[in-house]
Amino acid sequence: MALDTTIGGAASDSYASLAEAATYHASRGNTTWDATDSEIQEQKLRAATAHLDSRYEWRGYRVAGTQALDWPRSGVVVDGYTLDSASLPVALKRACMELAFKALTVDLFADSDAQYVESVTVGPISRKLSAPRNGGQRRFAVVDSLLRDLVRGGGASVELIRA
Repeated sequence: MALDTTIGGAASDSYASLAEAATYHASRGNTTWDATDSEIQEQKLRAATAHLDSRYEWRGYRVAGTQALDWPRSGVVVDGYTLDSASLPVALKRACMELAFKALTVDLFADSDAQYVESVTVGPISRKLSAPRNGGQRRFAVVDSLLRDLVRGGGASVELIRA
């Protein structure tokens, strides 16, 4: 089944096409991507898109209630510029392609228990630790970095002017 990358489409299932992913990974020397069957590549792009939509809280609002994916969105401002709600941000596409590549070797949706040390006592010193905020799920630093301007609370700053 071919990927549906229609922006705002009711049946869309990927933020990036096979052609975009091939160009992206070739430019980065990710030869494993090119050597992978196109059907597997499509599966990984779908999984990456699903991961993005389930993991991140995006700025702005969906353009239409009928769209299958979280993007496109309206009301997203980056560096003082309102993003075009009729297209997808380049950073979102890159994050999707990065995750698809990682999905070749890692399960993006692996079930895992949040494992952590609740308290530690060494001699007279005792320390209580908090639970991990991500519920024990895997984080991808490059993806988080790419998306910092598109997510709520990520990289946002407010200019403070004193009277």
